[in-house]
Amino acid sequence: MSFRFPLAREADPSQIDERATETRFPHVDHGTNKMKSELSAAVSLIVLLAPSFGHEPLLSFLHHVPELRDLSLKMSEDQLKSHIRTHRLYAKRELSHGRVSYHVIAPEGENVFVGFASGKCTGIQRMQPIPRQLIKEHIGTSEYRAWMAERKAEPRRPATPEDSGTHVRKQ
Repeated sequence: MSFRFPLAREADPSQIDERATETRFPHVDHGTNKMKSELSAAVSLIVLLAPSFGHEPLLSFLHHVPELRDLSLKMSEDQLKSHIRTHRLYAKRELSHGRVSYHVIAPEGENVFVGFASGKCTGIQRMQPIPRQLIKEHIGTSEYRAWMAERKAEPRRPATPEDSGTHVRKQ
């Protein structure tokens, strides 16, 4: 049994003309409205049912890190502190030229820098992941031990404005 594949010159001319017409006159109805509405309904359904990882399209690079996926460019510095406390992340705070930045590290080595000016987030930058076995070396043995001890402690409640933020290491 042999199969014969049609060559381009053997294609049905009416299909070629219709495709060319659709390209040249996209505003003209060529009987594709039903398909467009079905496609639109499918896309709407996917958007509604899809999990909201990262919440913001520009932060989609965080969607695979459970501890970081809820970070937002709309968050305040206090909200970041609460997030760090809730997820027991390592964070090092640095102040430079009136701007604050946090180097936030998740237990698996994923890490980001989060910048703030006047208490408002100015950006989130994903950094190269730190191999898990090198985290201790990267942040220092004593910092690592303190972080791991904190992670083993009882689950924490979210931070409140009254909290001093002692879980964040200051530089």
